[in-house]
Amino acid sequence: MQAPQEALQQEQRLFQALQTLSARITAFHDRDPLLEALVQGVTEALGYHNARVFLLDESREELYLAASTRPPTSSGEVPRFRIGSQGIIGRVASGEIPLLIPDVTRCDFCAPSDPTIRSEMAVPMFAGGRLVGVLDVESEHPHAFQAQDLAAVTVLANQTAAALEAIRLLQESRATAIALEQQARNLMLINRISTTLASSLDAYEILDVSLRHLVELSEADYGGVLIVERGRERGLIAAEYPFRQLTGTRLPLPHLPSARRMLEAGIPYAIKDALRHPLLDPLREQIAPLDIRSLLLVPMVARDEMIGILLLASRGRRRTFNDEEMELCQTVANQAAAAIANARLLQDIQQQS
Repeated sequence: MQAPQEALQQEQRLFQALQTLSARITAFHDRDPLLEALVQGVTEALGYHNARVFLLDESREELYLAASTRPPTSSGEVPRFRIGSQGIIGRVASGEIPLLIPDVTRCDFCAPSDPTIRSEMAVPMFAGGRLVGVLDVESEHPHAFQAQDLAAVTVLANQTAAALEAIRLLQESRATAIALEQQARNLMLINRISTTLASSLDAYEILDVSLRHLVELSEADYGGVLIVERGRERGLIAAEYPFRQLTGTRLPLPHLPSARRMLEAGIPYAIKDALRHPLLDPLREQIAPLDIRSLLLVPMVARDEMIGILLLASRGRRRTFNDEEMELCQTVANQAAAAIANARLLQDIQQQS
């Protein structure tokens, strides 16, 4: 039994340590450093043996280990607990109330992180009334935790949950700002290209301008424009960027029915693994010097007819063209197609072929 004076001093030390740790937690703007500071602070500042944070995976209705002062298991697997499952973590998440276990050897549902653990307490973490995780603290001594310890950990859990929610909202706002900024840049690019195309009567200038902008914007390694010939079985490479390798070369149009239907309908066709895709089999010899690993085919459609295909390629490495890139490329490709058709320049290219 502690003397009243000693108990009071211990509560004061706990309160001061709690204040210091709370201030540290609220200073972080990224999740992982915050959680690492929390578990380290719980063990060092508050004097507990081990601390763990489990975060909620809503899609799987599970909690997964996000931070711990103990090293990871030899298997490398991340511990997970289903809500309501056996174990203190699952029970706390299900009941949404704290639990303090004075002696885990007398607990039929406890699953301590190590056989040396003798006592454990876990508290739910709430943000805006929503469960976001569980803060779990362990000790190698039985009856190591008192009511004031549970109260302190509960305060930390709530503060951490609030900080995590603030970080989530900040990251969402940043992502939204980045997306809006990118959208604005894309619109400016489209307007700039439109202005250039509208002022030109040179078919090759139209193709060169469109291709150069799209290669740079999509960070592709190579771009080419294949103009469909009248027989609609082959096409002529009429422009390339940033270097010329196939200009003036005739290539067969895509032979796969699925790809041909998509392109004729004005839908881009992406090839992630160009080395193995059957669509490129008839072209292997001609395109071999380009070392194409991934390829995006963007149809150039004017007056409901595909007049060409814009090619964007990644060389030496595979990549994925995302939906935003494909939509932007399709917009610019259609503008270039319209400019060529409106100026009656398509015939010029086809006749020169």
